[in-house]
Amino acid sequence: MKRITGTIALLIVMMTTYGQSKDQHMQTQQILDVNRQLFKGTAEKTEALIRENIADGFLFTTANADVLDKEGYIKGFALHPSIKISLMSTSDEHVTISGSTAILTGVAHIRIAKNNEAPRDLLERITGTYILAGGRWKMLALQATYVPGK
Repeated sequence: MKRITGTIALLIVMMTTYGQSKDQHMQTQQILDVNRQLFKGTAEKTEALIRENIADGFLFTTANADVLDKEGYIKGFALHPSIKISLMSTSDEHVTISGSTAILTGVAHIRIAKNNEAPRDLLERITGTYILAGGRWKMLALQATYVPGK
């Protein structure tokens, strides 16, 4: 009887852990998708994609140490007519989830041209903070730091 009870308890723990692991994997994929959609919207200047993936209290700390709120990011950077972004993608991504908050770290590769200058490639270490709001992950904050010499 003890053996059966122990086996049942072990199965319950394994099923619970598997369920949590599967849910965490699904949430990680959702966060990575939000990041991709936001970067795609920024590179393609698609306002709807940007707005639907960032929270109302969004703050962006640029690699130049400027701080932009949601409208500053959208109007002053992503949709600004003199800024052209032909590439904006991330690699080396890692997601940590704690309840309804998540942190994504990665390396952003950006090809950007300003004021009709020649495009230049930038690598930036990014840290994004995400919140679960209304059953959907949204980016609340993004911080970028130049990766020197790359």
